Amino acid sequence: MFNYKGKVTLVTGALSGVGKAYAEELASKGCHVILRARSKEKLDINSFSEVF
Repeated sequence: MFNYKGKVTLVTGALSGVGKAYAEELASKGCHVILRARSKEKLDINSFSEVF
C-alpha cells in the first residue's frame, strides 16, 4: 500500500462528486490536498469533512 502521509496532491473538480470524495479520501490518509474548482465563490471549505 502506498504511504500518502506528508505527500502533496492537487485535486481538480473538488466541489462535488468524485473530485470531492477523492480529496477527502486523500486527506484522511494524511495527504496535503490542494483543492481546485471552477468557482472560487462556490468552494466552501466548511462543506468538507473534518479531515480538512
